Amino acid sequence: MQRSITRTTLLFAAIFTLTILSLACNVCGLTNLTEIDSAPARPSDPTDTPTPQPQLELKTSAGTLIIAKVELADSFPPGCSSGPTCSHAKEGYQVLILWLERPDGGDIREISDELFGETLPYLTSDSGAYVTASDGSKGRLGITHIDDDNNRFALVFGATDSGRDFTLTWPGNPPIDLGK
Repeated sequence: MQRSITRTTLLFAAIFTLTILSLACNVCGLTNLTEIDSAPARPSDPTDTPTPQPQLELKTSAGTLIIAKVELADSFPPGCSSGPTCSHAKEGYQVLILWLERPDGGDIREISDELFGETLPYLTSDSGAYVTASDGSKGRLGITHIDDDNNRFALVFGATDSGRDFTLTWPGNPPIDLGK
């Protein structure tokens, strides 16, 4: 009787372990355990290495920021569909999002609080920050947002649907080609 209970316990332990491993493999993108060993080793190819792009710097009264990413979307945050934090572009418009980071990796809130606490009305005025598209259309700064999860800050500009090849105008900086 004792031997039967021990075998049953071991059998359940093995099933439980295999179930956990199977779930873990599905989470990491593997469909079965044999994929780990059967994935061919790929030699490194120098052409796979992306060419580093020069960092776009934005000098502000609170310090220098790096434009880490530029996105065009129909909503902010990109891909949102509804909810209180979802803003959709008007018909005929899109949003141009500049994701800013600190070059030293420090807390983005330190700069954003200083920069946008008092100067936001100035930046959204006619003499402040804006983007210009190659077709001559101008987009004003409409939303600022802190992304605490990724330690970055978003500047969101309105832009016409036809707008491309944007240039950022920011007080105290030469025009910055955003390449979108």
